[in-house]
Amino acid sequence: MESWFKLSLEVPSDLSDLASGLLFDLNTAGLQVEDGHTAGWTLLSAYFQPHCEPVQLASELKSCLQGLPGRPELLSTAHLRVEAVPQEDWATSWRDFFQPIFPTPRIAICPPWDRLPDPLGGFTITIKPQTAFGTGRHETTRGVIQVIEQRIQTGDRLLDVGTGSGILSIASAKLGAAKVCAVDVDPIAVENARENFALNEVADRIDLKLGSISKVSGRFDLVVSNILFEPLVSMLRELKAHTSLTGKLILGGILIQEEAAFRESIEQIGLFVDEVRREGDWICVIAARSSAK
Repeated sequence: MESWFKLSLEVPSDLSDLASGLLFDLNTAGLQVEDGHTAGWTLLSAYFQPHCEPVQLASELKSCLQGLPGRPELLSTAHLRVEAVPQEDWATSWRDFFQPIFPTPRIAICPPWDRLPDPLGGFTITIKPQTAFGTGRHETTRGVIQVIEQRIQTGDRLLDVGTGSGILSIASAKLGAAKVCAVDVDPIAVENARENFALNEVADRIDLKLGSISKVSGRFDLVVSNILFEPLVSMLRELKAHTSLTGKLILGGILIQEEAAFRESIEQIGLFVDEVRREGDWICVIAARSSAK
């Protein structure tokens, strides 16, 4: 059986959220956060699938750390190591650190082996962390779920671009969306999403597609994408084209220091920033086709 591998990174505790975000950006299959070996330090253990290249990922992580504006000390102080992890050990380790998550008071997220009763007036989302393309633990996922809960209206049509585990699509369906279209370019993510849709009994309301946004037709009341700054910017015109005239775009995966550049990109194509939410080192931007003023 092929071995997964673990990339361990020990950083100053005040930088752990930022470093965690970078590891999620590199598509870690799961992230464990523990106290470091020294007071004031945090140990991050990121798990990756066998097909990933550990040397390349370590190099990409170093480049990301080096490129962070105003934080050169993160690269010089971080301790980085890579080690093989048998897949059966990885599967067992998930049970140790995938604890239930509560992104809002009425939404709970849990694994299949630790199902929770529905919160008062809300619901539970069950996510099987086969490859953990989104378990709700990352700040960007929590932030986008919070915005969806506040913005969605019963009967809305919603587009989820880069669905990953399908967690945002599941939340949207349970919050009242009449129809959800979910797309992802990664076939492993699509299979993971398909399984999670079935686990949550919402498959009949979600149209799941393998491919890019070019596979989508029609306009939607809400267009959601929680990925990264560069792919979001490259897709902005297409995302706008699939948003109804009175609809909203909910865009996550943007670092705080990228906000000014992202706002500029939005305004260049005739979109308006309706609201910006901050969660740790990340922001979620709500945009519209017309100004609310």
